[in-house]
Amino acid sequence: MSLVHELTSTGRNDYVIRSGESLKTLRKQYDKLSATIADGTKQLPLWLRDETNSKHQLVKKYFDFMQVVFSGGFINKAKAFSQQQTKLYQQLYEASFEKSENLYFEWLIGLGRFVLSCQLGMQFLLYLQSGSKSPAIKSAILNPSQAIFNESVFYKQLNQVSEAALTNTDELLSKLGNPKHFWAQAMAFFTAFPAYEKLARLLVGMHYLPHDKTILGKAQTLHWQGLGGSGAFIEDVLELKSLLPHCLGYHSKDSGRHNKCVSMFLEKLKIFSKRYTELLQKTVDSQTAQNVKVYDVCSGPNYSAVKKLLPSTQEMTLELTVSDVDPGALMQLSELISSENMVLKPKQVRYLDLNQLAACPPDELQRSFHIISVCLGLHQVTDQYHAINYLNAMLIDGGMLLMLDVTEDGYVQALVAPGNLADREGYLIDMKKIDLNRLAMLCAGDDSKVRLAYPLTRLACESSALAMDCPFQIYSIQAVKSLIINKKHLHVLANLWKQKRFIDCDEFLDEHYQYAIGSDFL
Repeated sequence: MSLVHELTSTGRNDYVIRSGESLKTLRKQYDKLSATIADGTKQLPLWLRDETNSKHQLVKKYFDFMQVVFSGGFINKAKAFSQQQTKLYQQLYEASFEKSENLYFEWLIGLGRFVLSCQLGMQFLLYLQSGSKSPAIKSAILNPSQAIFNESVFYKQLNQVSEAALTNTDELLSKLGNPKHFWAQAMAFFTAFPAYEKLARLLVGMHYLPHDKTILGKAQTLHWQGLGGSGAFIEDVLELKSLLPHCLGYHSKDSGRHNKCVSMFLEKLKIFSKRYTELLQKTVDSQTAQNVKVYDVCSGPNYSAVKKLLPSTQEMTLELTVSDVDPGALMQLSELISSENMVLKPKQVRYLDLNQLAACPPDELQRSFHIISVCLGLHQVTDQYHAINYLNAMLIDGGMLLMLDVTEDGYVQALVAPGNLADREGYLIDMKKIDLNRLAMLCAGDDSKVRLAYPLTRLACESSALAMDCPFQIYSIQAVKSLIINKKHLHVLANLWKQKRFIDCDEFLDEHYQYAIGSDFL
């Protein structure tokens, strides 16, 4: 039984990736997944071409959907787009498709969001030009008289979108000049055209959720191979080289015209990332334990959020655990364990799918870590309350969970990073708007007490300050502290929180538990 099959068939969501045979198994599974995606998308698979196949109707409806997308039929009809996309997802996951077939359609439906994002970017350029002529998506649609499965027609349309969007990127760069100008113009654009803002908001957000959520983790692998990472999937398999820089600019480190445009969106991320790194180090420095355990969630291949952490004293040691859901990232992380060039290298690598969590962590992980970091990972999670509670159960009493992620203002990325919208995107829940009761779990063996993931609101206020020169916040740094409190006191806190009396909540905890929340170093 392969590692990934073992995980998905047994429901195991948290698994140690060991060197040796497990890593070899993982590599085989990764290569197999890559081959499955590549073989299935080089051309339309035979099961899609067979008109006698029961799945044929879904394929036809997809192409009908894309006809409207390509022709601009959804640009002013956000609600209609959302309804049609939901129907496609419902029919896809209610059909008896194999998982490889589901992945293929995940990618195809994502292309619809990509094209719509390109169209929004073009409308933005027209707005900046005050009505002057500019390259735009051609209105031609898939010709109904041609065979419905003529993929060359479909890809030709996709190429037209990509070429026009790249040309518009040059125009945007010459018009906008600097990030501050971009933010101001983007706000003015969405204010002037609320229908476009509504569409952009609907493009960003969790889409239809299948009953079997294991597909979501695999969809992330598809995203990183197809619209992120090296881009070989698009360039070599689809042979859409013009699409490559437009889709991948927000990930790529290479210099290019699209990168310069996307930098207007990512410029804020650098500010938040720097502050996030500082907060992580301050959290380490505040620890009194000699062996401080750190768990990095959604690490990516380089665990960049935590790799530069240093012990605060000569006596302190840092023990790092990293995790991810993507097989490619896990392979690279596993190889780093034996590296001699890392200042802080992982002691353990784990497979962790935040969309497929059990009720509680494995026994060996409960109440084990001083610090948990989740950088740009929770926006892809469907049940963030459960994910936060799951991670909270892994923290020691007084432990810290820090999170950096996009906010609901992330919809503005549609104007400059349309490739990102092909992914299943969402945003981090606002801790000031949550139901505090949902971040509490009964303590084992004592029904009178709860373990509470208590949000530090002062940090959320600081996130707003970091974005003051921008009408869109885009990113947010949030944190929770793991506290043990009386169940009756939770009721008092929850009522105060609902009234947004956050300072009173801090003072209540200071008074009854001496947690000193109000004077926390953050």
